[in-house]
Amino acid sequence: MIRLYLQSRYRRLYRQVQHLLRSGRFARLTRRRRDQLVQRLRRYEVRLSRMGMAAMTTAALFAGGVELEGQVQPVGAEFRIGESNLPVSPPAVAMDDDGDYAIAYISINPANFEYALFVQRYDNTGSEVGDAIIVYEGELDYGVGSRCEIAMDDDGDFVVAWQEDGLFPFNYVRAYTSDGMPVTDPISVNAVGTSAYLQPPSVAMDADGDFVVAYATESAFSYDMGGVYVHRFNSDGTANGTPVVVHDGYRVYELYCRVSMDDDGDFAVAYQPYIDDIGTSELLVKRYDIAGTEVGTAIQIAMDPPSGLISGYFDIDHDDDGNFVTSYIEGVDDTYSLYLRRYDATSDVLSGANLVTSGADVLGFPYLSVDGDGDIGITWTAGQYDTYNYNAYYQAYDAVGNAIFDQVAVTSSITQIQGLSRIASDDQGNTTIVWIELDDPAVYYAAYGQRYVVPTTSVFSPPETGSLTLYPNPATDRLYLRDAQPGRVAVYDMLGRMTHQATLVGSQNSIDVSTLRSGQYVLVHTDEQGQVSRARFQVE
Repeated sequence: MIRLYLQSRYRRLYRQVQHLLRSGRFARLTRRRRDQLVQRLRRYEVRLSRMGMAAMTTAALFAGGVELEGQVQPVGAEFRIGESNLPVSPPAVAMDDDGDYAIAYISINPANFEYALFVQRYDNTGSEVGDAIIVYEGELDYGVGSRCEIAMDDDGDFVVAWQEDGLFPFNYVRAYTSDGMPVTDPISVNAVGTSAYLQPPSVAMDADGDFVVAYATESAFSYDMGGVYVHRFNSDGTANGTPVVVHDGYRVYELYCRVSMDDDGDFAVAYQPYIDDIGTSELLVKRYDIAGTEVGTAIQIAMDPPSGLISGYFDIDHDDDGNFVTSYIEGVDDTYSLYLRRYDATSDVLSGANLVTSGADVLGFPYLSVDGDGDIGITWTAGQYDTYNYNAYYQAYDAVGNAIFDQVAVTSSITQIQGLSRIASDDQGNTTIVWIELDDPAVYYAAYGQRYVVPTTSVFSPPETGSLTLYPNPATDRLYLRDAQPGRVAVYDMLGRMTHQATLVGSQNSIDVSTLRSGQYVLVHTDEQGQVSRARFQVE
């Protein structure tokens, strides 16, 4: 019954939007209303596709080039990470300057049914590159509480960090080249002190592949004592000096810290230590140069009290020039608020607290991605505590803190929990978000991803395959459409951006593609009766 109900609601909404488009009324709606309609259509499509039911595509409605005024656009459908429904950890994602990316996750190795840490590489069109790499296999924690980390340099070399399961767990890191070849064996990174409890490490990489690994500890001898440490490594995996002691004293709340690095190798660590014996804490950032020397004094981002700082929910990330952004969550009188703060490379505050969102019953996991120019992407999880319905959301800001578009619901409310999302962006602002899904009644996990782009010409991106016949293919100057009827033509690149549009009149059956860069494209043709056809082609 629920399938028929969803399909009926989807068809009704689809026809409503189709009527608005054909009558010209869609363009007169407010931007928020237009975006709400598009997001509702996509959510229905996701739900129906997961039930194995065919659905009309929202992209077909907008194939003629209807503008959505800068709203972020999904590129293709959400994609599944991993090969099975067996437990999968919350995934992590990293991206290079060209938009190639890699996703790390913990799952079951189907060859031997052992827990394994995998990395799957993708090119900037979202296509998988090679098979998933097994980084480590053995005693690995899994489930919502586990976490693996990944960072990438400008050229696509990457490093993965994780925690081995056990009473006294060990943290590890391993480096790889951009083509997936290991640079090192697994390296232990918790040689400082004796720790009974610690969280998985945080990892960051500079433009040349040098990297740092940070982790928080709690003393085996005193519950109130702990520390935060950073290990520095050269790009070949050799240790670069002794570990940096960021904090040594009162323990760090939730044993949690985050590290970020700029292109030159300077880095910063965010952490939340207790500051007295009654549980008060503060969110601090300490900065270090490439040699591991502390720069300036610790920066207090927020404090509890009086701010109502929520423990363990914060992040930090750099742009290429050393400017950095922090995120954190406050909770006062059962109202939760997510904030950003921007700082320049000298630690001067660039803005006050930017309010991202507020009012959710539950709010957490605010992960950041800052691109080379300082534009900011943030994803977080919000939902209702009593129903356990959680969703992942996405918002982007420019380098001066202005919102680029309205917040987007990355996931739909199909299952109880969809969240713990992570985000990565390239220098053009193209973004990939990954998240975990917890099935009702918490029997298994699954991981998914979705690519996004803020188009230069803002149109809803079309499907990437179809039935239209194009020739010659590859093309150089003109592209011909076999048996094409009069109508509209739109050309999209593989990131979903419209690069060309034209109108075919009478017997006209070709378009000029001489101004297009070499690469793959999708052509969408809409005839005068509203019938849509599409096909890929290549420009040499």
